[in-house]
Amino acid sequence: MRPDKKSKTYVRALLKVAGDQDAIPAVGTSLRNVVELLRQEPVFKVVFHTRRIPSKDKLSLLRKTFAGTVHPIVLEFLILLVEERETMALPDVAKRYTRLQDEALNQIPLMIYSSEAISDDIREDLIRRLEASTGKTLKADAVIDPSLLGGIKLRLGNLYLDASLSKQLDQLKQFILK
Repeated sequence: MRPDKKSKTYVRALLKVAGDQDAIPAVGTSLRNVVELLRQEPVFKVVFHTRRIPSKDKLSLLRKTFAGTVHPIVLEFLILLVEERETMALPDVAKRYTRLQDEALNQIPLMIYSSEAISDDIREDLIRRLEASTGKTLKADAVIDPSLLGGIKLRLGNLYLDASLSKQLDQLKQFILK
């Protein structure tokens, strides 16, 4: 089976099991935490991916290291990856899981870019209106972008909305030049 097809199969199985246990967000968080640990800790990355360490030793180490710190579903999944020698699939599985997790929970990520911090009232009003128009729950994050002169930019899933002052000035310039 091709690696991307295996990743999709793993993700569907993880979502099914997590959904049955009402643990979709917790499993997603645990997956992302383990992937982040792989990125930050070169020793863990080597131990996790190497085939020089016998599987039984690796499994023992995983159980001792992650028992009680990651969701049990994720721990069992890590054990499966080691047993199947598919550890390299973990980052892709985590990425795909996060994307499908949002769909399963009817959520859309929202990034709000502004030149300065926006008030909580404005932020909540914006989120409420966008949720009403999309019919989905938004996972909002705000980023202060000092390169913006004013206004706001939004990234709603794959949709990019630009209501910044520089964009409006560009549009005015194009209108005048016509």
